[in-house]
Amino acid sequence: MTQELKDSGLAGEDGESGLEVHNTAQVSIAQGKMEQFQEIMNHIIGRALELNNEQLSQDVSSLVNDKVIKEMEYLMNLKEEKEEERYKQLDELLRTYQKDNKGRAEAAASKIPFFNRKKKFGRNGKKL
Repeated sequence: MTQELKDSGLAGEDGESGLEVHNTAQVSIAQGKMEQFQEIMNHIIGRALELNNEQLSQDVSSLVNDKVIKEMEYLMNLKEEKEEERYKQLDELLRTYQKDNKGRAEAAASKIPFFNRKKKFGRNGKKL
């Protein structure tokens, strides 16, 4: 039978039948179409990913920007609170020193007579 197929031209040189050649051709056509389909799908998916990546990068950038701003505000508030506490302590310390010095000054003033002058007569303090 193979001899008859070869004679009729339906068989290939290797002794393949016409059906086998036809199936091989269909498989190669199907593979070509599959490759073409894959290229189209790769192009479509690649384009969608590019667009999505741009949108994602903008979204991520916006989120990061917001978080950085919030963190900076938090740190600034914390710094201001620490400075305010420091100035309160400094103010309290100054007031304490002022009270202590005022008390010392009052004590010193009470010990020194207000008018401690001797009456002088004449120019050189000699009695006339």
